[in-house]
Amino acid sequence: MPQDVTPFPLYRVPVHDCIFNIFMSQGEIALQLIHTFAPPHLLKVMDFSIFQSAPTAHADEQSGTTLSDMVYQSRLKGKDVADVFFLIEHKSYIPEHPIQLQLVGYIYHIWRNGLINNRGLDFIVPVVLYHGEAAWPNQTLAAHIKGLTKQQYNFVVHFDYLFINLRDTSEETLAKKVSSALLLSWLLALKFARYLEGLTRNLPRIVASMDGEALDAGKQLLWRSLVWYIKKLYSMGDKEQVLKILERAPKDAQEAYEMILEDHRLSMDAEVVEKAWREGLEEGLEEGLRKGIEEHTRMAVLNLLRRYPSWSDSEIAELMGTSEEFVCALREQLAQEVDKANDPEKP
Repeated sequence: MPQDVTPFPLYRVPVHDCIFNIFMSQGEIALQLIHTFAPPHLLKVMDFSIFQSAPTAHADEQSGTTLSDMVYQSRLKGKDVADVFFLIEHKSYIPEHPIQLQLVGYIYHIWRNGLINNRGLDFIVPVVLYHGEAAWPNQTLAAHIKGLTKQQYNFVVHFDYLFINLRDTSEETLAKKVSSALLLSWLLALKFARYLEGLTRNLPRIVASMDGEALDAGKQLLWRSLVWYIKKLYSMGDKEQVLKILERAPKDAQEAYEMILEDHRLSMDAEVVEKAWREGLEEGLEEGLRKGIEEHTRMAVLNLLRRYPSWSDSEIAELMGTSEEFVCALREQLAQEVDKANDPEKP
């Protein structure tokens, strides 16, 4: 990890999950992430002409809350081949229990859905994006069971997952590896979420990327969300420590910080919003719902509702720049999806 300053205690802060869900709700960004970090042998056999969101909402029997992970559906190359599901999970801390236990729960629900819908068993590629403070415990499930010999490991469930370790990946390596300026800016913000000196050092790169991007409606949403996230990180830090970091920072970093605070060309301008409303998609919305809401916002709101069912409509509407009525309608739609997922025969 960088040795800039003592890390801020941001364990299990919802803002990390929130920005993850907003970015990964955009198929273009999710595909760029997979293209960047997946091994060549996997990319070689993939047919990415098919790449679409595949929600997997279900009810948790213990808590009763709605759960969902970020899942995208694709295909292998060739005829009569399995569907491929990329299950993208985010961690900003070391989970209390082995990550495989959480992943296998999601995998089970995808397989169950495939069997119900006559797809057979799907090929599932779990992806774990990590940017926590501690070193990741790269252990198999068998290693957590005391007293087993290597021969007995074969009786324990085992599967690999694609691990994206931002903690141990340098910013220079990320800059060389990630071709998308938007994706790189988001990954750098995640990497230095606890190390504001490192984040401050990279603000000029982030702001320059914003200026260089052609900001269509979808990218405006993402940049707007990224600025919200960066502001949150600074606001959660110790004020005196933040001031010292900024005082020590180079002039270009200080200027970039001021531009972030001023939402430098990052607010959804009226022309883009009007166009989004006029050309937005209607698919998946109930009759009578306000038409024309831009699809990127719809997907982001749905994913926030899945992750944070306790958040109020007004809180989500304020973050996403949309109306409470729109959020309420999507909440009702999601509830119907969960009912159908839990009872496939229900009309």
